Amino acid sequence: WEVEQELFDESAFERLTLAGPKYGFANNSSGVFARFQGEAMDIVELDEPDVTPASQRETQRVSGQDGKFDEEHYLADFVSDEEVVSLVKFRPYYNEQYCKYLEYLKSVRDSAVNDRSSTVVMAECQTAAATAMAPPPAAASGPGPGPDPAFTAQEQYVKFSQEELDQLKALPNKEYLLDGPTTRCAYLGLVDLMMSYAYNHRTTLAENTVESGWTVAKLSNTLSWFESFKSLREVIIASVRNMLSYPLYRHWKLVKAVIKDTVAIFALGRRQIVKCLLEMHSLFLQDDNRYLLNDLYVTDYCVWVQRASQKKIKAIGERLSEMKIAKKDVGWQLAELEEAACCVQEEQDGATATATATATATAAGDNALQSSSEEEEEGSSDSSSDSSDDDDSSESASQSEEMEEAAASVTTDGGAAAATVTEGSQPSYPDIFLLPQPSDDKKCKIVML
Repeated sequence: WEVEQELFDESAFERLTLAGPKYGFANNSSGVFARFQGEAMDIVELDEPDVTPASQRETQRVSGQDGKFDEEHYLADFVSDEEVVSLVKFRPYYNEQYCKYLEYLKSVRDSAVNDRSSTVVMAECQTAAATAMAPPPAAASGPGPGPDPAFTAQEQYVKFSQEELDQLKALPNKEYLLDGPTTRCAYLGLVDLMMSYAYNHRTTLAENTVESGWTVAKLSNTLSWFESFKSLREVIIASVRNMLSYPLYRHWKLVKAVIKDTVAIFALGRRQIVKCLLEMHSLFLQDDNRYLLNDLYVTDYCVWVQRASQKKIKAIGERLSEMKIAKKDVGWQLAELEEAACCVQEEQDGATATATATATATAAGDNALQSSSEEEEEGSSDSSSDSSDDDDSSESASQSEEMEEAAASVTTDGGAAAATVTEGSQPSYPDIFLLPQPSDDKKCKIVML
């Protein structure tokens, strides 16, 4: 009721399907969006996919990515990268299986080298000499060499759950006859799908959210722009630009981790790729509009990959692991932005350190002033106590002089009795003064008060 309803024009649909632009798996679909209005157009970024030619899709994608790239968002994630670091440290289950797979291959190679002992080499030489003298053998009619142990190991480490087996049973039974260029585009589109899946799997810590369908569809240029790629490097750069433009976490370390995850997925072969596609299929199936992406791409990929070449999938993984993508390849001057952010951060750290040192010096100066004031107060109190002591001593001296004068007056007037005693027999009397005499007979006069 919010969108104006119009009758579907069958003649316009026929014109679109016959001469309109093609999209979908192997470019087998056209005119799909002519049947829908309004909300159905929100599932893709491409403007009017039924009339936009394939030659203009790349131009629109680059323009859309440039418009969505936010320098402030990227720098914020670059400076405050605590959450991003935790996401980079996360190990998806297929990374662990990939490590086990590499260990298995290493053990197989080591055992093969150990089996070629000197006795085996000698036996091979003798056999070669005998064969050279014998007539040429007839063409062998038996079976050829056994399966590659690498592909056997993939089946050993990648298992389907019961739910995934039920999904596989529900898939249609199709056979695809694709020419060379179309097959190449299908493999490159598969890389694009796996990179968007790997980003969602890592950023959600293997627990899909209500935004997982949006994330996978938005980050895949195959699903959101209906683009067909020509080279593996072009696929990687376009996916990296999406990861730095649309999602919540936009960090170069996270981009590198997602590329490594994609390498692990392709190294584990068709089974692992099918598991990822089945999970994507379930995400889109739960969405009201994105189920169209299953009809256009994901369902056909689930069927086609089961018969895809293992050697080509392995070669893509090896080529992807060797590819080097630099920040300058993205086209947004990421290195310059990060360098400027580091300079600003260093200036802020220096200003913080200066402010801290100033505050520390100010606090130390305040403490020193407080200590000096306390010392001055203590000095003034000591000087006051010394002056009081001097006053007490002068007062005591004056009192002694007054007593001596009184004693002398008493002796002169004869108001007191005097007694003469010899040294060594001095009695103990209260309140007496010993007055020295100038005589040489070593006697003392005792004056009683």
